[in-house]
Amino acid sequence: AAAGDSAQNSHPYNRQYSHVYSARLQLLRKRCIQNAQQALKDNGLELNADVVDRIIEVKEGTLSILVGTVVKEMDPKRRPQVKGSYTDASAQTFLFPSDGNEAEKQEPLRPCMFDKEKGDVLHLEDESGRVELSPDAVEVGDAKNTSTLDPNKVATGIVAAVVGKVDAATGVMHVHSIHFAGPPPFETAARPQSTAPVRRVARRWRFDH
Repeated sequence: AAAGDSAQNSHPYNRQYSHVYSARLQLLRKRCIQNAQQALKDNGLELNADVVDRIIEVKEGTLSILVGTVVKEMDPKRRPQVKGSYTDASAQTFLFPSDGNEAEKQEPLRPCMFDKEKGDVLHLEDESGRVELSPDAVEVGDAKNTSTLDPNKVATGIVAAVVGKVDAATGVMHVHSIHFAGPPPFETAARPQSTAPVRRVARRWRFDH
């Protein structure tokens, strides 16, 4: 039994966090959809987008709303190599850019920015599967779009609703807009029904030695 317990504790997959991502996705899903639909309504497109329950059920060529977790994958050849500890000069330059102007601050991060032409891939996934996202915005009528997808402004792990169409030939979803859950709604605490004054009772403590 001890050997079994030891093997279980040392197993590389004994601590998984998929259930955490799934719970968070379900919690934020409704708010993401509501914000996406409101944005489409403001642009006169609320009747044209289908809300898809699971990514695997999306229909090709149809304007759809998908909700999932963003996953960014960088080409392994382009990943920053931080040798040694985080006290190395290379690590400090990458993690803590210079205190100069904005352009100088971004310079150490520039080689790590998303670049589709260099093999970087952006996905949206849920428990059913994943779909590749193309940051090239798809045009839908004459509607304006103020929520285009910028891969460098989203991070892996964030939950979002994506509006777009899946290309039948490539299986890639061309994104029209991306929408987030935003802050939770503010709920005011209910006032107590009783209006009787609150009395403070002073209690004297006696200590016997």
